[in-house]
Order: sequence, then structure tokens, then C-alpha cells
Amino acid sequence: MGESRLAATTCAIRARRSAFSLAMTPVEVARLLRHSDPAVTLSVYAGLDDANVKTLGEKLAAVLRELTSRPVRRGVALASTTSREALSGLGGVIIGALISGGATWWMARRAERRSARTAARLLLEQG
Repeated sequence: MGESRLAATTCAIRARRSAFSLAMTPVEVARLLRHSDPAVTLSVYAGLDDANVKTLGEKLAAVLRELTSRPVRRGVALASTTSREALSGLGGVIIGALISGGATWWMARRAERRSARTAARLLLEQG
């Protein structure tokens, strides 16, 4: 009984994570999973913990360094500039999304801690 339940849970988690690979937005996935906040969905199913965010930022920085360090040849300058601008814009969007998601997660976590402290104080006062 325990093994089948674990396998079912693992399959459910994988199915939820695959929703992101189907190009669904975090808001759509959150609604699908009935989460009240997309930040919860991202922190649980998208693997956006501090280590993954740092790794993603490092990978993105390496890609941008690689693309901007290539010499520009004559006749290709226009296409290279356009590619660089597009990648730079994409990098900005990704970094902005990570910062926004991180800030939302942090604020939700802070609110949860405050609620827990308030509840504990009320219990102490009543006890």
C-alpha cells in the first residue's frame, strides 16, 4: 500500500511540473493546482530555490558574456547587434521575473511567519 501511494504521489508531482514545460504561465499552473498564490506554485514545483536561482543567473551571465565577447565581422554587424539586443532584453526579462518571484515568495514567507508569531502570542496570553 505504501509503495503504490508513494508512486502515485511521485507521478502527480511530475505531472504538475510538466505543466511548466507545456508553456503554461505560473498563474495558469497555480489555478490548475488550486494554489492561492503563484509564488507557492513556483517555489514548490518549478524548483526556484535559492541555489537554482543562483545557478540560473550564473548560466545566463555566461551566455551573455559569450555572445558579447565574439568579434563583429563586417556585413554581419546588423544581425549580431540585433541578436545581442534581443538576448539582452530576454536576459532582463528573465532576471526581472526571478527577482519578482523571489520577492513575492519572500513576502509570503514573511507574512506566514508573522501570522505564526501572532497566533503564538495570543495562545500565550490566553494560557
